[in-house]
Amino acid sequence: MNFDWMDRLFELATTWFWLLTLATWRALPILILVTAITLAFRRKLSPSLHAMLLTIVVIRLLIPVSLGSPLSFHKPIDSWLLSESDGAVNQRRNGEVREHSYSNSYGVLPSTDAAETQWVPIQAQAQPFISFSDAWEAILFASLCVVIFVSTALLIRSVVSHIRFALKLRSCPVLDDQKLIDLLLRECDSLAVGRRPVVREVASLEAPAVFGLFRHTICFPPGLIERLSERELRWVIRHELAHVRRYDIHVAIIASIAGALHWFNPVVWLIEKRLRTAMEAAADRLALQNVSPGDTVAYGELLLGFAEVRDKRKNGPTLGLISIASGKDLKRRIELLVQDRKPTSLTAKILSAAVVTVIAGAGLTDARDASGQKMPAMHLVAGDSVEQHVEPMWNEAWSVQETDGPAFVERYHVASIFETMPESISGSQNSGVEKLVSWLGLPSSLKAKLHLEGMSLSAELTPRQHLLLGQRLEIWKNGEPKQIMIEARFIQTDTLTASSIDWIGSRIDGLTIKGIGPAIAARIDQPKLNQLVKTVSSDPRGNIMFAPRVVLFDGQMGVIADEVKRPFVTGVNPKADGRIQPIVSIANEGLTFVLTPKSSEDDSITLDFEVKVSSVGKVSYANLPIKSATEVAPQLTVQVPAIEQYEVSSSAKLAAGESIVVAIPRVFDNAPGADAETTIIVALTPRIVEQELRVESESAK
Repeated sequence: MNFDWMDRLFELATTWFWLLTLATWRALPILILVTAITLAFRRKLSPSLHAMLLTIVVIRLLIPVSLGSPLSFHKPIDSWLLSESDGAVNQRRNGEVREHSYSNSYGVLPSTDAAETQWVPIQAQAQPFISFSDAWEAILFASLCVVIFVSTALLIRSVVSHIRFALKLRSCPVLDDQKLIDLLLRECDSLAVGRRPVVREVASLEAPAVFGLFRHTICFPPGLIERLSERELRWVIRHELAHVRRYDIHVAIIASIAGALHWFNPVVWLIEKRLRTAMEAAADRLALQNVSPGDTVAYGELLLGFAEVRDKRKNGPTLGLISIASGKDLKRRIELLVQDRKPTSLTAKILSAAVVTVIAGAGLTDARDASGQKMPAMHLVAGDSVEQHVEPMWNEAWSVQETDGPAFVERYHVASIFETMPESISGSQNSGVEKLVSWLGLPSSLKAKLHLEGMSLSAELTPRQHLLLGQRLEIWKNGEPKQIMIEARFIQTDTLTASSIDWIGSRIDGLTIKGIGPAIAARIDQPKLNQLVKTVSSDPRGNIMFAPRVVLFDGQMGVIADEVKRPFVTGVNPKADGRIQPIVSIANEGLTFVLTPKSSEDDSITLDFEVKVSSVGKVSYANLPIKSATEVAPQLTVQVPAIEQYEVSSSAKLAAGESIVVAIPRVFDNAPGADAETTIIVALTPRIVEQELRVESESAK
């Protein structure tokens, strides 16, 4: 039986639920702050300010991902999460910095001491996918489907109710009594409502309401004008116009959508209820501006009368329709009516606007660190379709580094380069150096360091830069080389899934292993690789932790790295003046691929690869026998990290569609544990770009 559609449905369900959970998590700090403000200023907090603060919470419930800001409420929380997760990107924890990068230039790693620079495998949290072998997973699948079904049904019901009421409203008679129109115009001017709403008589309503997103309509039940006095009619009109002026209909629609999506969350129900109460209370205050206490009592009795009639009918909710009476919220509204309503001072208005602006700016944005990089709260890689984001480093490889050493001059013969250069470049008016830089794709910063005499190029560069330039000239001596795309996957799975690969029959000989630990390598075709990825994606214990792509020229060396820089105080340097200066060594933990592809005339690719997986294990301490100026006994302690480095390298010739897979089993103690059944698989898939484009073009036709 084919369960592909179930897998896709489960991916949709988990993604839906994950976004809802993330949106709830983002709204939580705003809700806590708004609740604290409400409790602290319960008697002094105006309903209008309360409604605006709750609106920010509701909007955040619909925005799981937002723009980044260094002032976001989520920055301290995300920073803590990143410090607890090895798979976080661009993190800073006690001076550590994780960097994800790849180099499309000749990414030659500088020669460094293994005790100073190391790499460690990435740890990322896997998004759960269903495996129907477990009954509990089937229950989870059904539960998530129920969440989607109910949310979709509630949204459809809300939209249908809005459309039905809008169509019904067209056939309702317009109330155009001149006294009513004059009163409506006066109150529109009083409340600064620009466009006068239409007043219609709606037989299905028992209490006044306002409806509409752009063209607002005030809805009166039959006979309302005859039953109300002129003073009461003015209150009703002012109340409905207050909703129009405050854009309460739009806010109510947003709250309804949030309630439908988060229908299973009782906290969201409470937020939506309090928001509607605050909006109604704010409209009540606008309706009762500059009135006597007796008028307030009469207004409360009017609300009670509308609520009693409305409860008898129990009309269903209509999206975009706000009624003046609400039986559930009426008690709180009347309590707010009888409170002392002093006119709001200009200082209070400015302070309220500042509070709303700060909370909205800090709450509706995601965390961004000082370097401008967005900080993810949780790192999820959902199968093969989601790739980890990496930034290209085209010219950084040519920049001068501290370990490069002094620059010196070396000469290169570039006659073959100019012979294969296209006429559009060689025939230009640019200098010879500019032609070389343009044709070879060298950074413009090297122009001042290059000098061309005839067909001899002299370059004053550092040793590493000379190595890069020599490689570039060697690759381009026969004309523009082919481009090869390499996709690298770093997969964590169990030994049973890893054993589906024919490691014996398709093995790659000549595997070089540096360090203590087992590893095996084999060739695998594309269908089997796709099946492996699919199996890992459907297993909640599996994880595709790292899957970048890099495009290299034929014969070019490239580096893909994910590193964490960890500082350690490994020694001290006594100064002549008696001061003691600590020696700080930086260890780069992470995963590094060093790849060099070479194509043949038969379109096969020979891939030289090196995979480095290292870690800093237990950190011990040592006391140096050195006295400081203020201590009697030696108290200088330094760190001694245990460096564990593991390298696997080889070279293999691959036919079109083949990949290299390298299995690195996890090391475990002689005791039961999860690592005993865990295997890391590194999959390297090279493709000639021209072939890929040709296949895609033929497929499109």
